[in-house]
Amino acid sequence: MKKPLFISPKVKRAVDYLTDDKNYNHSFLKTMFSGLLEENRARLESMTTEDLFRAFEDGIDYILEKPAEYIHWEMRFCSECGVPMKEGYVLGDGENYCGDGCVGKHYSDSELDTILAGYDHTSDRDLAYVESMSEDEFNEAVQSNSDSYFTDFEWL
Repeated sequence: MKKPLFISPKVKRAVDYLTDDKNYNHSFLKTMFSGLLEENRARLESMTTEDLFRAFEDGIDYILEKPAEYIHWEMRFCSECGVPMKEGYVLGDGENYCGDGCVGKHYSDSELDTILAGYDHTSDRDLAYVESMSEDEFNEAVQSNSDSYFTDFEWL
């Protein structure tokens, strides 16, 4: 099970994220449960029906009570506001932000650009260098940086 490096104290129980949008709810829960099944795939064939139900119930309880601690590769929670992310920024040091508003509370636009380009946002030299890049140079640097990026997460 992957655990994020930073969990916002604002993350709630999974049931608190459910909305009136049935498609959103379905996608959110299906994505969470797919990880549960994937984690138990190797044991499924040897489990009795009773063991399977017990494992499933334990998994449901865990997901509903601690969703941010139950992370698989397509489920992230915003480090600032705690909401499940369908898209957003993934920054190399384990931070996840759902959009410009949340990431902007921690980084200026030039700092974020520097991070996305793969440079040190705490270095005045790197900040100036990224600021001086042409649009093509900046886009190329962002494309080659695999540690920090903006992405859409494909919920099931």
